[in-house]
This record gives sequence, C-alpha cells and structure tokens, in this order.
Amino acid sequence: MPGQIRAPLNASKLQEAQAYSKTDLNLLVLVRTRANSVVAGVGAIGFAVLTSAAIFVVNWPGGGYSESIAKNYVAPANLPVALTGTLLGLIGVVCLICLLAYLKQAAEESSPAISLVPQIVWAVGLIGAASFAVGWGLVSAQPLAHAEAGVDLGVAPMLTYMISEATSAIIFGPAPMLVGIALIVLTVGSGNALPPWLRWLTLVAGAVALTSLAFFTFFLFLVWSIVIGIWLLISARGAATSSKS
Repeated sequence: MPGQIRAPLNASKLQEAQAYSKTDLNLLVLVRTRANSVVAGVGAIGFAVLTSAAIFVVNWPGGGYSESIAKNYVAPANLPVALTGTLLGLIGVVCLICLLAYLKQAAEESSPAISLVPQIVWAVGLIGAASFAVGWGLVSAQPLAHAEAGVDLGVAPMLTYMISEATSAIIFGPAPMLVGIALIVLTVGSGNALPPWLRWLTLVAGAVALTSLAFFTFFLFLVWSIVIGIWLLISARGAATSSKS
C-alpha cells in the first residue's frame, strides 16, 4: 500500500535470491546450449543424408559420356526427379548452415575477443553453402528448360553433357572445397572449439574436402558430417542429463 515501509531484505535471503537467479541463469544457458547442439547435430546428419540422396536420385550425366543418359536427363518425364533432387539438395544446404552457425559459435567461445577466426569460418563456409545451392539449382535447370519450351530445342546431347559436367564441377568442386577451407581455419585458429580427437578428424575432413573433385573423397567428407552430427546429439543428451541432476 502507498506509504507502507517495506522491511529491508535479510542478508541471507538476499544471498539465497541471488543464488536462485544464478542457478536459473546457468540452467537457461545449459538449455540453450543443448538446443543449439541438437539443431547443429540434426543439421550435420541431414546435410550428409540429403546430399547423398539428391546425388543418387537425380544421377545427372557425368563421368563417361553416354548419349542415352544425356537424352533421358532432359526428357520431360525426368523433370519431377530433377526437381526432387534440387529440393533435397537445398534442404541439405539449410542443414549445412545450421552446422556452420554452431561451429562459428564454438569458435567465438574458444577464441580471443579480437580474433577474426569465427567470422572467417562463417563467411567462407557460407559461401561454400551458397555454391552448393547454385549447383543444386543447375541440376534441374536443363530439364526445366526443355519442359517449359514445349518444343524440341534441338540441343545436342554432348552440350547437355558439358553443362551437366559444369554442374558437377560446382557441387564437387568449390562448394565442398570452401567448406573444407572453413574447417581447416576452424581447427588451426580455434583449437579448443572441439575435443582433440574431433579437432583432428575435422582437420582431416577439411583436407579431404579439398579433393572432392575426385568424387569418392566427397563422400568421406560427408562421413565426417555424420560423425560430428552424432557427437553433437550425444553431447546434447549429456547436457540434458546434467540439467536434470
């Protein structure tokens, strides 16, 4: 009531209130950290699984030249398959960005305040993710163009093959290479961002990603994505157990 004088807080009660506030704050941080780990873990696994699915679902022309494969690829009946592959690939890109956001945060927490390492990791990784997105857009571009034309465009199968090879060069070239560079910068510049065993594995994955044009090494890079995803989910589960106790 107005005019009523409140009794001063007892010192012990004030300390108790501060302790509760500190406990609640720590719990909030723990919950948010767990949520971030779950998002990044699901993102890492989703990137690997969806990217692999998109590659094998579409199976665009590449490697050895085949006229029949090139013609079937741009046939109107193949458009739904190509669009499905593009969609899966783009969702995988979003998953990759979730992982990159976590790695940036981890780099920030383990680097000096004046360090540019977190920003470099984020920027280079994001450009790599954008390169993936461009590549997946090109995967369905040719079938879409032929379907929308409504007439036979008379495009030589060899030209179709060359454009498809350019698409492969993006998806297996600069896209994973840039992400690989980001991983190398992370492990060299922010060594404490990850556990020692995972830091070395990430460094190897970054180096392997630089050779992704060899095709089979690209899938080794995706294996790393699954491994770090599983580790993040296990870490999140451990954080949840700690918060309950």
